[in-house]
Amino acid sequence: MKEVFECLLPAEVSTFVRHGNAKLEPSWLAAVAVTCWGWTPLGTLNDRVAMACSVVGSLWNVQTTVTRQGLLKVLAGNGEALVEMVIDQLAATLSQLKGSWSRGGKVNVAVDGSKLKAPRTEANQRRFAAAAHKQVKTRSKTRKRPGQPYKTKADASKASTVQVLMTVFWHLNTGLPLRWKLTGSTGSERRSVQDMLDQLPVNARLIGDAEYVGYPLWSAIIQSRKSFLFRVGSNITLLKNLGRYRRDAGIRLLLAGVGDETGAAAPGAASVSDSQWPQDALPRDE
Repeated sequence: MKEVFECLLPAEVSTFVRHGNAKLEPSWLAAVAVTCWGWTPLGTLNDRVAMACSVVGSLWNVQTTVTRQGLLKVLAGNGEALVEMVIDQLAATLSQLKGSWSRGGKVNVAVDGSKLKAPRTEANQRRFAAAAHKQVKTRSKTRKRPGQPYKTKADASKASTVQVLMTVFWHLNTGLPLRWKLTGSTGSERRSVQDMLDQLPVNARLIGDAEYVGYPLWSAIIQSRKSFLFRVGSNITLLKNLGRYRRDAGIRLLLAGVGDETGAAAPGAASVSDSQWPQDALPRDE
């Protein structure tokens, strides 16, 4: 387990700058957070924090402890920066795994999204609830008007429910998450993908279902010099005479715009269907 933390936590974590009265070591803090929310059994948050402190303390041979309130307070001010460090380190570690990082010269990245319920706190409602982003149509234009009354109390209550849309990039060869973005329930998975394109390697190939169809998204991927392989439904009509195509293992591949600079499709495009797709890896609220 300590070896896992050594891979996850970059050296920069130990030099993480916090205010002068800070007593908790950044590396210890990050390890406790990962253990608490990722590896401890189900139970109350108090129990999980206590168990995480005990586990990490035995690994680091320290007696440091923290309360639930103390951990949440520290993470509220420093958690986002620590998460970014861990994500960057995870991507850097994966890129060094010989034979696992790429396939056929391409880094295959699956993309998927899921909606999750979250506590109905004031902060969560401001950021994620549909009521906070309600669009009001007028004769002149459409504008935001938070708190606009709904037709019924049931509609207002439903709009105040906190639901988070999580869009995740998965490294297909290892099944590990590379990047993710959280938006409100009214957000767009395609917009989130566009926002995260710059965080992927140049030779990345995005693979997804029919949710990720559309000219704005495909244009953004092509302009970023990356490639994609998305399933389309039978109701989608593609324009003809835009380029060459061929069949590979029963899959029809369009060669123009989604390949390399010569217009040729990336080798092994059809073989990604044999890869391990992280099916049901994302938690979903029914």
